[in-house]
Amino acid sequence: MKSTCFAGGRLMLWYVVKDYTDISKVKFSTTTDELYVAAAPAADYKKTLIDAWDLNEKKVTKNFITSDNEHYAISNLDVSADGTQLAVAISNGNHGIDIFDIATAKLSTHIATKTDVVAVAFSPDGKSVASGGTDKKITCWDLATKKAKWISVWKTGEEDYVYGVAFSHDGKKICACGSGTGAPVLLYDAETGKSAGELGEFNSGGNAIIFANDDQSVYVAFTTYGDFHEVIVVQKFAL
Repeated sequence: MKSTCFAGGRLMLWYVVKDYTDISKVKFSTTTDELYVAAAPAADYKKTLIDAWDLNEKKVTKNFITSDNEHYAISNLDVSADGTQLAVAISNGNHGIDIFDIATAKLSTHIATKTDVVAVAFSPDGKSVASGGTDKKITCWDLATKKAKWISVWKTGEEDYVYGVAFSHDGKKICACGSGTGAPVLLYDAETGKSAGELGEFNSGGNAIIFANDDQSVYVAFTTYGDFHEVIVVQKFAL
């Protein structure tokens, strides 16, 4: 895996290769040496785009979308396990979930929602996606029908939003993190949506989550604030 980071609106692959006004999300391909970048182009900060980078050639090989960020704010990205699909969580005017065919960079599915989608994750078989956001719920969607298989409550506080979701590698569980009181991680049965437990005690606002390769623990990224900058802290929770 090549090192990738962003700072000051610049995408860096060992060294700076392109300027962006702002970078919101990056995601590695699961099967190739591509990196998918959601950002605002340097030429127009009011736009938003998704580029695919070839990490060997260090250049953009395709663009999935370029749009007005007032109507298409990108909150999260995920790539299917077989590397054929890119899921995009959308907030602002066009809120919902977009699924792109990676080979063609064309939109294949749009799932419209009534509220902002902040987190999205593919099931291992690529037939479903889990999502969460400002509706304070976890939803599992069937991509073939574009209908919800189930909807479960995250938390009920005024600003208890979902910021991260992930499927276990065996496809049996979904974990979620976000803002709110109580446990920082909630677990759900991936088939039924019923509660499958909770992890941790104090919730400091997790914003990204993933299962370990053996599905025996989850890793959560929390944002804390120092004197002059934000600090990302990753914590491990055993199941």
